[in-house]
Amino acid sequence: MATLSSLPQELIDQIVRHLLTNRYDKHNIPTLQRLREVNRAFYWAATRALFCVVEYSLDPKDRKRRAHGQAQLASELISLPHESHDRFIRVVSVTGLRHIEINLDDVPEVKQRLEEISVALSELPALRHLYLDFEPKYWGPYRPREWRAALWCAIQETLLTYPVRLEMLSLAPLELIVPDPAVSESKSEAATQAGNELESSFQLLIPNGACYLTRAIPHLKALSLTAGSWHTIPPQSRILEPLALGTNLQLLRLARINCEDGRCLSLLPTSAPLRELHLQTCKLSADEVQAALRTFAATLKTFGLRSTWFPGASWKQIRLIECRALRLNG
Repeated sequence: MATLSSLPQELIDQIVRHLLTNRYDKHNIPTLQRLREVNRAFYWAATRALFCVVEYSLDPKDRKRRAHGQAQLASELISLPHESHDRFIRVVSVTGLRHIEINLDDVPEVKQRLEEISVALSELPALRHLYLDFEPKYWGPYRPREWRAALWCAIQETLLTYPVRLEMLSLAPLELIVPDPAVSESKSEAATQAGNELESSFQLLIPNGACYLTRAIPHLKALSLTAGSWHTIPPQSRILEPLALGTNLQLLRLARINCEDGRCLSLLPTSAPLRELHLQTCKLSADEVQAALRTFAATLKTFGLRSTWFPGASWKQIRLIECRALRLNG
């Protein structure tokens, strides 16, 4: 049976270029017909990966690990011969932890799956977009601090091995990447029950999280940050400080970010070629938003504004911001 290696490299590159350009157009008939004509076996083997956004679920209750298009496990893709799919996968979405019935006993399994994903991602040379979506259907007030602390330990330890040369990074909720120091009081109990070895290292989580973002952001062209719904991000948590390194950012999307008393958009370097700015359900300083709109006036083409509050702002300030959003969005 023919494989990728049996085709001329120039032809492979041409096919891949067409398919990746039209990744979301499954009805690109001329390209598909050309691919079938060239090599039918290669068509069936390659299109599964060429069209896919691999989705990997962490939920212990969810045994399905799906991929966009035809079902493929990320682990299966990685285990295939080197000349197969790994060189084409550009987008990976890691989801999970969405159900309230997940309990502290599940944390070791979650940690194991995270470690599997780290290995898988390191084998994807073409990976450019990474979505870490742990946004639950319902966090609720009864999610114990011990559970959150143990989960943060597991995720943070694994994040240190994640690849950083990406174009797009999406983190939801942000607190799972850079946790709230308020839970440190329960660190020992949580770490012991979760079976991990970070009992004495909980205070290192915030520096480690900042280190991950600091390594990733300089390479990024697009960044999406979503805060969790259970509490407000305190300004002293330093979660957003790595934005100061976003010299290549063209798109920034913030959701549920509460920085009315701290710096946020003003952290962005003035040299960033920012073309799109989206603010959804945020609480921000009107002065900061207006300053950002002035700073990036020459490059900004889209300004999305949805359910965002500007505490203490005057009616005139709010109206000016809304008018700018309407003007940029046509």
